[in-house]
Amino acid sequence: MSSPGLATTVQDRGRFGYYRFGIPQGGAMDQYAAALANRLVGNTTHEAVLECTYLGPKFTVDVDTVIACTGAPVEVQVNGKPFPNNTRIELVAGDEVSFGFLPPVGSPGGRSVMVFWVVLALGFISGFGRV
Repeated sequence: MSSPGLATTVQDRGRFGYYRFGIPQGGAMDQYAAALANRLVGNTTHEAVLECTYLGPKFTVDVDTVIACTGAPVEVQVNGKPFPNNTRIELVAGDEVSFGFLPPVGSPGGRSVMVFWVVLALGFISGFGRV
């Protein structure tokens, strides 16, 4: 990852049933966009995604994979070439990907996510999962 973006986090659907212990649900802010990104790349809707706020990350992929960028309209570029939102984008090893604003990004099996982060969901309010 050559640039992490301004506020890029790894998010899943959150944790349910723990609020009584002071642990908020957490998870992606845009659950619909996260689920759509996962479906476009062939995942279940429960896989983690990269959720980006304001300025997205810039990274180069090490293996052939696919991604999908959903949510708020954003310019997605692969090797400087623009791609539309809400579509499956096929990548080959060495492709450089960059984003504009707020794209939840899904990748098959969450494999690409594990390259960048150790935690699958962050809860900023409770302090759990801080990087």
